[in-house]
Amino acid sequence: MTTTNQKNRIRRALLDWAATHNLVINPSKGMEQAVDNYLEFGYCPCDVTRSRTVCPCPESLQDIEATGHCLCRLFWRDYEAYRAILKEDVDEQENGGGSPQPDSGGGGG
Repeated sequence: MTTTNQKNRIRRALLDWAATHNLVINPSKGMEQAVDNYLEFGYCPCDVTRSRTVCPCPESLQDIEATGHCLCRLFWRDYEAYRAILKEDVDEQENGGGSPQPDSGGGGG
């Protein structure tokens, strides 16, 4: 059974890591999902191909440097990077880039 102390310890570790590296935590994904994943799986299961035993995974700083966020998008370089990606996602959805439409087979004509 998970205790409040366990959750608080994990929260504190994530906050400390973010502060040490001058990062921000995704306000919409939130830390609770990462804490719950950690407690359920023993680590953050964002990518099964990576060798990791804790969140953040060892590759996260490289990911953040390259893309502005880690693979699971929990940690971000700054809020500007977060807002820019969020805006791109919204723009893509509004412009029909979200999910492909099935082919109607009509051929038009």
